[in-house]
Amino acid sequence: MATSALVATALRLVREYMRASDLAVAAALLFACSALANRALASSRGTPMLWPVLGMIPTLFANLDDVYEWGAASLARSPGGTFPFRGMWLGGMSGVVTSSPRNVEHVLGTRFANYPKGPYYRDRFAELLGDGIFNADGDAWLAQRRAAALEMHSARFLAFSDGAVRRLVHGRLVPLLTRVGDDTVVDLQDVLLRFTFDNICAAAFGVDVGCLADGLPEVPFARAFERATELTLARFVVPPFVWKAQRWLGVGGERELASAARAVREFADRTVAERRAELRKLGSLDDRSDLLSRLIIAEGKYSDAFLRDFCVSFILAGRDTSSVALTWFFYLLASHPHVESRVLADIRGDVAEMDYLHAALTESMRLYPPVPVDFKEALADDVLPDGSAIRAGERVIYFTYAMGRDANTWGPDRLEFRPSGG
Repeated sequence: MATSALVATALRLVREYMRASDLAVAAALLFACSALANRALASSRGTPMLWPVLGMIPTLFANLDDVYEWGAASLARSPGGTFPFRGMWLGGMSGVVTSSPRNVEHVLGTRFANYPKGPYYRDRFAELLGDGIFNADGDAWLAQRRAAALEMHSARFLAFSDGAVRRLVHGRLVPLLTRVGDDTVVDLQDVLLRFTFDNICAAAFGVDVGCLADGLPEVPFARAFERATELTLARFVVPPFVWKAQRWLGVGGERELASAARAVREFADRTVAERRAELRKLGSLDDRSDLLSRLIIAEGKYSDAFLRDFCVSFILAGRDTSSVALTWFFYLLASHPHVESRVLADIRGDVAEMDYLHAALTESMRLYPPVPVDFKEALADDVLPDGSAIRAGERVIYFTYAMGRDANTWGPDRLEFRPSGG
């Protein structure tokens, strides 16, 4: 009773003697003082500033146009190549960003079981990937990995993939580039994206979607897949209460995402159904070597939903990563004629070796990794090798872009494109 009276008295005094403007001024002063203190602390540590309430969001948006270079520079200044981060208050987003090889090995190898993708990641990719391998954790991930390893490393699938690439290169890619005149501008990234999409769909589903066909047509499945991917990735920068509200109401980008993801699933479901019908009609799929067909006849133990999600994940993994890697590779060759000459000489020589070509590709991916940043979520409290404490539910963001540009690892000429030091 006494406590209730005390609270009532306090509320009455606030109403009588304090105006809204006073509260606003006090909040502004508190924010400013806290920001100055955080800035001083970040400056003394050499780490990016964490703003009051907003965390690292203002800093990220200020550097959004050059976020990878900013991240690499920030990590280079940070002790041990690691700094803490925090999202908005009540957003549940915190952890560390690191480019330390020891930390990355700890997360992806030594303590792999403690660092799954986590619900934060899976929730955002649920519409597109379902329970596919790139959106699964634990036993579900392990089962799909075993299935993938068994089929993808088989001599039959490797021969099929090799043949599919050769047919695409000689049947579509080379003729397309041959028709391009000296004065014609070509969006090479778009061409290579079409190439990798055709290739990965042939390998995964055994179908020709025709992205590299004459005239470079717009393919509905490819367009739906691209939009679904773009809108899914947008969820990682849009606050959850915004995109989840849009999803519940069926408006904005979430409405378009639902439509695009549905088109992707319908294409995959239809392909799975047609392949099963082919198996029933012919009695076997011995003439097919694509991933879907091999999984269907693998003891008949996989459900249609499993096959759909697995193959969609396979396409996502191979489409953008391969096209990005190839685009940067050809960009670097075009800007380094001496490397291009050595690559051509290597190709014209013993095709069983091509060591310099291999060195040029890996050097290209060192400077421009296909996946420049990724993260894992801790299941239980842990301590990274550099001493950074990680609480359960926090994320470890590993910055592969910065790792490939670290002066301690690669030396003072780390930003130069020098395959085999040449």
